[in-house]
Amino acid sequence: MVTNQDADFSLTELVNALPDETDGQDTPIDANTLPTETSKVVQEEAAKHLQSVIDFSQTGICVFSPLYNEANELVDFRFKAVNRMVAALIKQTPDVIRGDKVSNWFISYRETGAFSQFKRAYENAELYRFEINYNVDGFDVWFDVQCARQADELMVTFTDITSLKQAQQVVEWQSERNRQQAELLNRTLDSSESGIMTFEAIRDSKNTERIIDFRFLMANRACESIVGKPIKKMVGRTLLRVFPGNKESGLFDAYVHTTETGEPFHTETYYKYDGLDFWLSISAQKLGDGFVVTFNDVSVFRRLQHQLENSVADLQRSNENLRQFAYVASHDLQEPLRKIQAFGDMLTKTYAEPLGNGVDILNRMQAAAGRMSSLIRDLLTYSRLSMPQEAMQPVALSDVLRHVLDDLELTIIETGATVECGDLPTLPGDASQLHQLILNLVSNSLKFTKEGTEPALRISAQTIPYSELPPDIKPLRRVDSYQVISVSDNGIGFDDRYRERIFQVFQRLHGKHQYTGTGIGLAIVQKVADNHGGAVSAHSRLGEGATFSVYLPG
Repeated sequence: MVTNQDADFSLTELVNALPDETDGQDTPIDANTLPTETSKVVQEEAAKHLQSVIDFSQTGICVFSPLYNEANELVDFRFKAVNRMVAALIKQTPDVIRGDKVSNWFISYRETGAFSQFKRAYENAELYRFEINYNVDGFDVWFDVQCARQADELMVTFTDITSLKQAQQVVEWQSERNRQQAELLNRTLDSSESGIMTFEAIRDSKNTERIIDFRFLMANRACESIVGKPIKKMVGRTLLRVFPGNKESGLFDAYVHTTETGEPFHTETYYKYDGLDFWLSISAQKLGDGFVVTFNDVSVFRRLQHQLENSVADLQRSNENLRQFAYVASHDLQEPLRKIQAFGDMLTKTYAEPLGNGVDILNRMQAAAGRMSSLIRDLLTYSRLSMPQEAMQPVALSDVLRHVLDDLELTIIETGATVECGDLPTLPGDASQLHQLILNLVSNSLKFTKEGTEPALRISAQTIPYSELPPDIKPLRRVDSYQVISVSDNGIGFDDRYRERIFQVFQRLHGKHQYTGTGIGLAIVQKVADNHGGAVSAHSRLGEGATFSVYLPG
């Protein structure tokens, strides 16, 4: 059976809780000497006064009486006194819950641990203070609770610290977030291959706040490997103490200017101070009253640049030699060949009879000289394609083709060739080089004809967007669309395995006695296409003709 003590205050407790009142004499009123009716009035007034006092408090105040089971075990408490702060939690008045079990109103207070704390305080007669999150029975509040045994009752006071706890949780969450962000930032900075440092200005307060130095605030891991100093020997120290060479190199003045004006600073400089010897790429930005600087060791790139400059110089010398060779090929070598051919003609005409069979030898010599002359002319043409180009101008390919057909008119007549041509576009280029390109393509198709078959050529053009180019076509210059100039013939064709080889210099798929030529014509086509940012391709099958296509930006 559960028992409880009287739920009402004793008269003595209520009177003693009141402030002393006198009628102008020094003797206090003793309730035991008052008549019965008067005593009840005093008791009621005292209870009201006490209730109004505890109701005025913004702290929850209640007095518990213990409840025991048949085994004399403390199993619950009963409200003996309670203020409005407590009653308001369950939206009641003190009169409603006074005398009732605590578990009837705070059903789960055993599960939260509150009951265990109250029980311990009562049984040990000790003062206990604890914080508890009461997150049951429709509540979600934090209380700062203090409880202590008073005679046979338990005095409990508590304060709602929910707002404080929420603010604390926000602070803890923000602190944790800041920690994570700082950790992420540090990992990001440390993962950078660039050295990153931040500085704050050190000013001379006696001299109009002039910047006299900077203090290291932060440095990432890359700084250690680049400058060869550990971070702990830099952070917290001054710039000119760690790297005094910044003053002499002029970097310090540049950092001051960035800090004072906010203007970014970038340079690539050779730094040979403070035991360091390297090229640095440096960028600085204002940051508060200081700056952040990022830098990289570009010594390797500088060495490569120096090697590249030397290679360019060598290439320029090579080009100059090539131009000199072109002059020799066009003048000095051609002149002796012309004399050899002239004297050969004279010998053939004047001494044909005495020479007898020797005339055949002269004819072979003349043919060899002719081939050499053609080779020199083609080499001269190819070498000129490597010289600086004139500015690109609109070129009408239809006009170019007309001139090419005029140049090849005799060959066309002799072979009985037919040339069919569609509309050709106008595109930016070098007219002379494009003439060489079409001339060599048409000449190539007229040359490699099948015996007993009259050559038939088809020249066409179409526009192809970059996205639709064949996978093996890689133009040197990317544009939205290309003009594809194609020359198809019904000649002897070639094995498609050699379609890359035929555009190389001196590459021939047939003997020189079968088909004349120097092996440079298609190399010239490739070179012109390269000069115009385009590409070339060829497709064929033996005995079934060939198609040559040139892709030019248009």
